[in-house]
Amino acid sequence: MAAWKRNIITRLVAIIPSVIIALVFGESGSDELIVLTQVFIHHACIQLTTDVSLMLIDLLGHSCHSIAILFRANDENYIK
Repeated sequence: MAAWKRNIITRLVAIIPSVIIALVFGESGSDELIVLTQVFIHHACIQLTTDVSLMLIDLLGHSCHSIAILFRANDENYIK
């Protein structure tokens, strides 16, 4: 698909729902839509923060374990 067609389609997908809300519900609908998007973004940020924290803990655990294995493998006094 041509880049300009893809750009038009993605922009229409983003704009059409907002235009429908504005036409059907008027200004109050647009205000409510803005509030709902802010709530959605807030919840997404909380979820992302939680996920990144858990991934970091897991990554540190695996990294420390790998470093310990490397030190043991290179230690002359380590009996296999």
